[in-house]
Amino acid sequence: MLGVFDERTGLPVPGAQVDDLLSGLTATTTETGTVALFFVDTGGTLLRVRKVGYIPQTLPVKNSVRDTIPITIVLKPAAQLLPTVVTKGASSRGPADTVRRLNLVGFYDRRNTQGAPLNAFVTQERIQRFSLLTDVARLTGMRRGFCNSNLYIDGVRVDVPDLNFGGRRTTRVSRNGIDALLDPSQVVAIEFYTVADAPMQYNATSPSGKPPCGATLIWTK
Repeated sequence: MLGVFDERTGLPVPGAQVDDLLSGLTATTTETGTVALFFVDTGGTLLRVRKVGYIPQTLPVKNSVRDTIPITIVLKPAAQLLPTVVTKGASSRGPADTVRRLNLVGFYDRRNTQGAPLNAFVTQERIQRFSLLTDVARLTGMRRGFCNSNLYIDGVRVDVPDLNFGGRRTTRVSRNGIDALLDPSQVVAIEFYTVADAPMQYNATSPSGKPPCGATLIWTK
C-alpha cells in the first residue's frame, strides 16, 4: 500500500497518478490518498508519483506478501495555488514552467558553479530531438555518458534490481538501457557528471566490481 500526503497540510492527496516506469502500468490514489501496489512484482520497479501543483517524486519499490507497512510519500507543492481560471484555449506546459521546475531542483545553480562544462547540462529543447534517451549522451562528448551505477531520477538514486540470465548477472538498466525507464518526451533535463566534477551530494560509492563513472541526474516533467 502507498500513501500520498501534502507536505504543507499533512492531508491525503487524492487523484495523484502513480506510474510504474518499468511496466507502464498506472494507478490513481483514492480520496484517502492511498493506492494498492498489486501491480508491482517482487523483482522491484520504479514508481513515479505526480499530480498537478506538486513536484513529482520517483522511488524504487519492491512488493512482497510479507510487507505490511505502508509506504508513505510526501509531495511538495510546486507553487502557490491560484483561483481557478476558465479558458477555452488548450492548456500546455510553457517555458516558464520548465524554468521554475529546474530552478527548484538546483539545476541552474549546479550549471553555474559545479565546474562541469556546459555540454554536460542538456535541457528539454535538445532532448526532444531524439527518439531514444540514450542517444542524448552523444551531445556531451566522448568522456561523458549515462552512469548506470550512480543514476538519479528526480533526486532519488535508482538502484535497479539485478537479474540473472543463464548464470550471468545484469540489471534492467544495463540490459535494456535507460530507454527501458524513460523516453525523451518525459524528461525536462539531464546532468552528466564525471568522477571529477560530480556534486558531493550525488557522488556515491560505486558498487563492488564496477569502475566509478561519476553521476547522471535525470529530471522529469
